[in-house]
Amino acid sequence: MRRHRALLAAGALVAAGTALAVQAAGPGGVSPGDAGAEVAALSRSIDFFERRLAGDPENFLAAGHLAERYVLRYRLAADEADVRRAEAVARRAVDVSPDPAGALARLSSIHLAQHEFAEALTAAERAVGEDPSDAPALGALFDAAMASGRYERAEWALR
Repeated sequence: MRRHRALLAAGALVAAGTALAVQAAGPGGVSPGDAGAEVAALSRSIDFFERRLAGDPENFLAAGHLAERYVLRYRLAADEADVRRAEAVARRAVDVSPDPAGALARLSSIHLAQHEFAEALTAAERAVGEDPSDAPALGALFDAAMASGRYERAEWALR
């Protein structure tokens, strides 16, 4: 039991350190002068992956990269449409991915970004159900359980 508490404490320290690093860098994690350049670069990358996905709707890799880039741009530009786009792409990726655990873990993190804790927990539980040894799925379960106040479940995910 002491080991599990230590793991929970370590996880909390990592989360706190990440939050401080992002806060120190300013809104969105970059300095204000760099934000415009970051958004422009992400937008070009998004255009690329949107074209790839339009040409091959079953391309789960392109879908995953596109969803991640939408979330990154959302964090920089705070355009809620980006996080909704990320969720839609991530949902489609769950259906076509040979690794549903990874796709569901990504969907869970997108729900967390929107403060949809119950949905995040559901997606993370499904991810772990697909592959109980998948590290990203277990990480998503830990994050969603912590955000939902399900500390025993979070501790289980660390085991």
